[in-house]
Amino acid sequence: MRALLLSALVVAAAAVGACTSTVVDNAAVIVDGDATDESAVTYQAPTQPSNRIYYGVPVGAYISAATIPSHWVHFDLLPRGKVDLVVDHEDGRRRTGMRVYRVNPTGSLRLLGEVSGRGRASSRIESRAGGTIVVEAFGTTPRGGSTITITVDCARRDGQCAPLGQPGATCGTRGAGQCDDGLYCDFDAMCGADDRGGSCSMHPVVCSRMACVELCGCDGQTYCGECAANMAGVSIAHEGACEAPVCDPSVYEMVKDEVLNTRVNGVWTGTGLTTGYDVNSTLRLNDGDFSYEQTWNPTCLRSDPPCRQASRLLSMVGGWNNTATSVQLTPEVQPAPEQLAWSFTIVQNCEGDVRLRTTEMGEERELTRDLCADHSCGDDEHCEVVPVMCIQAPCPPQPTCVAN
Repeated sequence: MRALLLSALVVAAAAVGACTSTVVDNAAVIVDGDATDESAVTYQAPTQPSNRIYYGVPVGAYISAATIPSHWVHFDLLPRGKVDLVVDHEDGRRRTGMRVYRVNPTGSLRLLGEVSGRGRASSRIESRAGGTIVVEAFGTTPRGGSTITITVDCARRDGQCAPLGQPGATCGTRGAGQCDDGLYCDFDAMCGADDRGGSCSMHPVVCSRMACVELCGCDGQTYCGECAANMAGVSIAHEGACEAPVCDPSVYEMVKDEVLNTRVNGVWTGTGLTTGYDVNSTLRLNDGDFSYEQTWNPTCLRSDPPCRQASRLLSMVGGWNNTATSVQLTPEVQPAPEQLAWSFTIVQNCEGDVRLRTTEMGEERELTRDLCADHSCGDDEHCEVVPVMCIQAPCPPQPTCVAN
């Protein structure tokens, strides 16, 4: 039977005194994938309990014998992940425990083990396959109920336990991953356009009632304080209200048009200067793939006689993601050239003109799109960008074939 086991749950109840118990046969075993010992029991239960628990962030829950006998949490585990689970009871004398489940591909929960102790129950989970782990925490309570606290911590030395970024993890910059469900990327400055990135953060649950201090969010909306913006998953761009659009209200009734703000496919170009070089940038965005290329030509080539200093070419390719306020690049090969930015803020004006802004090597860059670059016309025609009138809001200029 032991030959069937592919990974183990080390079950130990740390309690007052030396109280330990395992109440399910072979409860000390979590196996890889769907293989389980015959004594394990399959429970048809919701695969999405009421709370997602994040690594290193304790979750407090009120339980009572009459109405709320237990509290459910769940988290995701990488293959070969190793975590420590702890359930603490506010009354250190009362029985405390947890049942650990794994979500099957069918959506059911398979009971993997149970552990209990007095005042505290703890266990270590190691899984070769990883997946979604569900914990049902419980405890005996007085008539009025009581509080338990659940904590999950990564037990690997390299800290690699969660598939997605946990609170405090770096996000929104080169090499950083996506934040876990329910978290947002909180930027300290420039809404992530300076490539310094932010940190995965939890949304505030409650904001105190204070006088409204207007702040402009990275989404272009004005909020009454940073807490209100963070509750919506938005970082702060600057103090004060966002600038109102300078458009005729009769033809522009929306402060922010999501359709315009997310139309970024195409070829973007820009020019700039850095120490001793003229910089020409070309960013191509298409169907989730990108290519970014910069040509650095020595400025001394403009002098007479021209110098013999060589030009430089920097490039990278990969995938990209549009967050509606910024374009985030993910290079395919790393390390990528450090001179190239990975994040661009999407900027648009009332006429629908869209630009990409970023900071590279301490210099602000702005890329514009050649709408005619990929627009084909007949032999007797040429492409021109023609303004288009709309009733509710100005439409972005459209590439149109015009007779020669």
